[in-house]
Amino acid sequence: MFRITILFLPSLLGIVWMETPGLSIMWCLTGSVFIALLAQSSWFREASNELPVIEQLLRPSSMYHFVFVSFHVIGGAAYCLDAAGFGLGGGVANADAYGLALAASAQQMMLLGHASVTAGMKIVGFHYEQPRYVIPVVRPYSLIVVSLILLGLGSLLSEVSSLWNLREKLLAVSSTAVILEVVFAVRRHNLTNLFFALLLLCLILLGQLLSGWKGLIVFPMITLGALLFPIIPRRTLIGWVGFIMLWTLLVHPFGTTLRGLEWYAGVERDRAIRESLDVTMNMTLAERIENAWTFMVGRANDLYQFRKYLEYVPRVHDYYGLSLVEEAMIALVPRIVWAGKPDLERVAMGRVYEAGVVSERATVSAKSNFYQDAFMSGGWGGVIPACLILGFLCMKINRLCERFFGGYDIGTGLVYMSLFGREFNMPSNFLFFLGAIWTSLMTAAILFILGRLGGFIVPARSPIPADRGVGTKRAFASSGLKG
Repeated sequence: MFRITILFLPSLLGIVWMETPGLSIMWCLTGSVFIALLAQSSWFREASNELPVIEQLLRPSSMYHFVFVSFHVIGGAAYCLDAAGFGLGGGVANADAYGLALAASAQQMMLLGHASVTAGMKIVGFHYEQPRYVIPVVRPYSLIVVSLILLGLGSLLSEVSSLWNLREKLLAVSSTAVILEVVFAVRRHNLTNLFFALLLLCLILLGQLLSGWKGLIVFPMITLGALLFPIIPRRTLIGWVGFIMLWTLLVHPFGTTLRGLEWYAGVERDRAIRESLDVTMNMTLAERIENAWTFMVGRANDLYQFRKYLEYVPRVHDYYGLSLVEEAMIALVPRIVWAGKPDLERVAMGRVYEAGVVSERATVSAKSNFYQDAFMSGGWGGVIPACLILGFLCMKINRLCERFFGGYDIGTGLVYMSLFGREFNMPSNFLFFLGAIWTSLMTAAILFILGRLGGFIVPARSPIPADRGVGTKRAFASSGLKG
């Protein structure tokens, strides 16, 4: 109980700075960093016989905090600096005092949410039981075969609109399976296997890049980096720095231009790709840096939307209470069963239009996130219970994945990260969150049943360390691979 109480101290002490927006924002951002670091300590986790933190980076106890700090702290800091009148080159404009005050209130709610999610994880605990089922052998190329099979199934399901969510889940598992194949090839020092796995991974990332969704390639690379870091730490860090620079200076401006041409201007796909490449390659370094700063301020955080909801609730609209949770229940009914099921995008965007976040004439999707729905449900009285449940669920589901899929590598690295990772690390509004988790659970159950029927997943017959992973430093100390 004492350790959980410490999580909420930054929020309680932050009351002192509430009337001073700048100091309040700095305190909240620092408080989130404190919570993230505290959550990595063995003192806080109280879990014996656990792997070192760097060998379990994909578990929610680490990955959730990494994403939260990257998005809501670093991105939030960029937004607040911009509102205060600062940019990359110093002062850029007059400070937006009103906007800064609203951003401070939003950041206070985010700090409270961060503490509550971590408390939910702590309630479950950080000790992992031994797997109930194991995958005895993962042969070279087997995950590539799995990836291609799931890719084919996902492509077939694209013809059935009511199974679109299942299709997306299968494709997510397909791409993550290739990442695991790359990692296993590195561990085994199998260069031929590594070549084919990397080739397929590059093709998948290229397809995701050309889809117009710029962020799609980020999460696979996070997963890859987290799995490779225990084996080759220095090379992984160098590769990650290179990837971030490449994504920031080239991929993001290309994706932004492509989306504008193909999605909104209706330009034919091949022509849109050529024109986007031409624009991207002819940008100056100053333009690339300006594009990166604009992204950090406007897209790498949700503070602008949160500002609008703070103005809307409870000033214009009373707190929603449990109505948002009740509304989210419709996501549990498959469209194949309920032919008249409402369009979830239209339902979710209703509040966005009412709060004035975007105009109904806009062509963008600007749905609220989990923390904003929690706030709209009841202020801090909605944020605490909702985020406690979020933390509780992510730990429970992660432990189930490892228990039924043989431990860390497949359980967390493949099943959890592909099906649940994004939903828990960057949770969307209640409606889409509940639907995504429900669909992911069904997909995980299907994969488990198929694995059992095919003999790939078998009951554990002897005690296995709870954190057995095919690729920790300890397990591969003799492989000759060094960071």
